[in-house]
Amino acid sequence: MKIFYTSSYIVKKNTSKPLFWTVFIWPITLLMGLEVIITEKDIQTFGLIMKEGLFSIGIPLYALIAVVFFSQMVAREFYIGKSERVLEFLIAMSNNKTQFYGRLLGTSMIVLISNLFYVAIIVIFKEKLSQIGKLLRQFSFLDTKRFLEFLIALSLFSIFVILFSVLVGIETRDVSKISQHLGSVYLLIVSAPIINLISNDFIQKKVLLYVPFFNIPGIDLQTSLTDILIIFGTNIFTLIVFVIGLQRLFKKRVEVQ
Repeated sequence: MKIFYTSSYIVKKNTSKPLFWTVFIWPITLLMGLEVIITEKDIQTFGLIMKEGLFSIGIPLYALIAVVFFSQMVAREFYIGKSERVLEFLIAMSNNKTQFYGRLLGTSMIVLISNLFYVAIIVIFKEKLSQIGKLLRQFSFLDTKRFLEFLIALSLFSIFVILFSVLVGIETRDVSKISQHLGSVYLLIVSAPIINLISNDFIQKKVLLYVPFFNIPGIDLQTSLTDILIIFGTNIFTLIVFVIGLQRLFKKRVEVQ
């Protein structure tokens, strides 16, 4: 119960800030801008690119547009400063474990709800006779099975981005340097597809296949069901271990503070 109390406090605190709404409308603003500038040729080119790089390009691109801009908020929630820690412990009256999972649930809810809103906007645009609608209809080559695989892969990749941001927040000693330290998260997002693109088949199938996070952009429309299950399994297991490790690290940082 205390976890939900803490998470609701985190949601209310962050959604009341003007900075949140600035970040929130960014993907929507981008869509509006694309409506004006894209041409028929751009739409055709985009369709060809997505058929070849739906996972390797589409997932990191979406993370950069709709997830990574929330990383600043996530990292700040896990920054351990005396004033912030005392204030939130008084409000939530909870232990370190409850605080950690409450903050994680609260920030994740903000990112999730925001992205569900973006999906709703995308669906609306897809049904319209607009340039964005034509752009989105380029994904018509996806069947139900591949679409579900894409959603799962996108969710796993996005969760990693959130947890990387949590790590930055916990490990940062100076709140003014959070933005600078988040550069490593952006670098990971960009490097994952690049590593897959420059790797040969042997490295992709024998090495990267078993490397969590980096194996997600390695999926393509020809990837077998067995390999996909291996990729999803290794990532889910790693995320569980990652969360447990972050909780223990958070506890140590609070005790040291």
